[in-house]
Amino acid sequence: MADKTFKCEGNCLPGTAVTYYSDNILCSLYGFLSRHHEAQHANILNSMWMVAITFLSIGYGDIVPNTYCGRGIAISVGVMGAGCTALIVAVIARKLELSRAEKHVHYFMMDTQLTKRLKNAAANVLRETWLIYRYTKLVKKVNVSKVRTHQRKFLQAIH
Repeated sequence: MADKTFKCEGNCLPGTAVTYYSDNILCSLYGFLSRHHEAQHANILNSMWMVAITFLSIGYGDIVPNTYCGRGIAISVGVMGAGCTALIVAVIARKLELSRAEKHVHYFMMDTQLTKRLKNAAANVLRETWLIYRYTKLVKKVNVSKVRTHQRKFLQAIH
């Protein structure tokens, strides 16, 4: 039964399976090796607490290994925790990164929007040029305020 469970977890979520089983093994090993030397480690829950806190790089310091084997296990748990954290960050960064096709779609959309803005700006320049010409050359009396308004709009369309 355990072989099937490990095989399923190993195929489905390999990082989770390795972390789960290695934490269980390290908790048991730490509790077994430290129970004769320290009274607080005789309880497996205290060993699990120490391994979990060390794995997550919190390190409260309430349970500290005193034997060389315990210290070695604590160091290996800390290194595994840092490695798992790095793997999680790498996986999340990979998921957030755009794929090649998504990048092409993004650049295409940006190019389309830029083209649309350029066409609108060109149309505004032509419209304001026509209106300036209309209010200066095609009327009998020039309306200076309208000419100035369209000149301002013309300059805004250029920039």
